[in-house]
Amino acid sequence: GEIALLRHQYEAAETSYRQALSLAISIQWRKLTAYCSGWLASVLVEKEELQEAEQLLQEALRAAKQHKDRRCVAKCYYHLAIISKKQKDSEAFLDWTSLAKEAFSKLGMVEAANSMKELLEKGCSDT
Repeated sequence: GEIALLRHQYEAAETSYRQALSLAISIQWRKLTAYCSGWLASVLVEKEELQEAEQLLQEALRAAKQHKDRRCVAKCYYHLAIISKKQKDSEAFLDWTSLAKEAFSKLGMVEAANSMKELLEKGCSDT
């Protein structure tokens, strides 16, 4: 899935991540289910399928918080910020971006935190 995503082969990436998600659900591996949901959501964001992406991310976020997986939480915040930006929802964009920046900073993920800072500086209207 990841290689297909990096190559902008979104249909192949989506198929791969949907299969992985289905398998994770079938074996009741909740942490992997959260990761697969996040990966699939990142593909759906690229495909502009924002409603399903947001739903998957909200589910992944709940699971990541439950498992205290701070990296997964930060990535969910990041993708939710991107969705909010695409939807031109300034308030949600600021909230998610600020949460992502703070989460990445606490994890020592300097590059990711800086990208959130830059995203905040550009604002929601700049796509």
